[in-house]
Amino acid sequence: MNHSERLAAFVALGHHLTQLPDEEITELAYRTRNQNPWFDRPNVAAAIKGIAHLLQEEPLRHWAARYRPEPTTPGKLG
Repeated sequence: MNHSERLAAFVALGHHLTQLPDEEITELAYRTRNQNPWFDRPNVAAAIKGIAHLLQEEPLRHWAARYRPEPTTPGKLG
């Protein structure tokens, strides 16, 4: 998977998170609350919304542009 493919996968994940139905968010909140009571439905919904916001294409590409893409030739280990 190259740099562009990874970015596209994260953008697709962000899009998927914005499309989650309310029933699924409620189910996720119920399951996470079993592990930690701080994770109630409003907090889980806010966390999903925040993560989806971070995975929008333009801000993600802008952030990733600060880093070099993968090298074209593999390095040696050992």
